[in-house]
Amino acid sequence: MALLFLAMDTQWRWTGDGCRTGLDYTALQAVAELNGLNLSGGPQFMAELRAMERAAIKVFQERRLQALRDAARR
Repeated sequence: MALLFLAMDTQWRWTGDGCRTGLDYTALQAVAELNGLNLSGGPQFMAELRAMERAAIKVFQERRLQALRDAARR
């Protein structure tokens, strides 16, 4: 699962102002196949992927807010 999440690193959807909103699930099958990864696992598989996605988005948002705070202090 973690390998697939890492392989999807270029498949994020973005807002116009540069924020990541989530993974592009339409690329999931192709990315998995190109990396020799198995997509079996059903609902549990997607639940784990979404959990990693939510955690990553939280980190991205925290980093963005910190960068904005740092810029405002300069």
